[in-house]
Amino acid sequence: VWITGGRAVSTRSVGGLSFTPEGECFAVSPAALEGAIAVTAGDGTVLVVDRAGAVHRTDAAGRWWLVGARVAGVSRATALADGRVMFVGREAATVVHPDGGVTRAAPPLLRTSVSDALTLTDGRVWLSGRMRGDAAEVWDPARDAWRRTPRAGLGRIVRATLLGDGRVLAVAGRSARVFDPETGGWTPGPDLPFAADDRSTLDLLPDGRVMLIAEGGVAWLGLDGQWTAGPEGYGRAGHRTAWLGERGLAVLGGLTGADAIGGFVWAGRDDALETAFAAQRARAVRFAAAVGDAGEIVIVLSDGSIARVAPR
Repeated sequence: VWITGGRAVSTRSVGGLSFTPEGECFAVSPAALEGAIAVTAGDGTVLVVDRAGAVHRTDAAGRWWLVGARVAGVSRATALADGRVMFVGREAATVVHPDGGVTRAAPPLLRTSVSDALTLTDGRVWLSGRMRGDAAEVWDPARDAWRRTPRAGLGRIVRATLLGDGRVLAVAGRSARVFDPETGGWTPGPDLPFAADDRSTLDLLPDGRVMLIAEGGVAWLGLDGQWTAGPEGYGRAGHRTAWLGERGLAVLGGLTGADAIGGFVWAGRDDALETAFAAQRARAVRFAAAVGDAGEIVIVLSDGSIARVAPR
């Protein structure tokens, strides 16, 4: 059965839906979707929330499903340890299973914009952003309750990432603090080689180091607690990152003018950065999520359009 037209799922006028005899629902054309956020689930598929709040799913074969869940007002998402995905926003938190099923979680305490959502090693979820007093929030799934952390002493946490030992690195400008989920306390972190803001990214690498990409350049935080600056010419702001399995870490967008999608891949070999995405005239990349080990990335652009790209 093919259904086309209408506005129930998408605000665009093209594309349609296809239902199989088994009851599966596929989007005939992802061009019919206006995406708001994308995230890689634990099974390697990508979940995309459209601007109407409907959740869609796509796999390595390029198929699209309607998950049958609806979330609203989301700005960030994180894959949970049990395979589900938590979508969070200013006033709501929703847990979605890739195969369907929705659980409404307790709303965040501070109800403000979120810059990072991280799943901690113990299964709890960390939120940070424009929190008053530069605190963060931690959600306990066993209690369905949020708890505010002590103040970090950064003024405002602009970016955060997990460290290899399960702690959280939080940064603002050139300052850093480290949060220990076990003790609930903060300790000073290593100063950054250049300033980071909410357009920068921090990513934990497989070897336990952290990679910083900001307008001022690229740098790695080693296991010895020292930063090492990377080669010049790779700094950018407003970009997005996505893991490509053994291919490494893909970095997309963040350039100016016509070069809005051009990007590179950190392949892990001697920290080499390889240009891997052709620069092209496009809107800014808002979200990027890798599709399993297929080497493809689903990107959501600033106008809501969705595309699949792959490194050369």
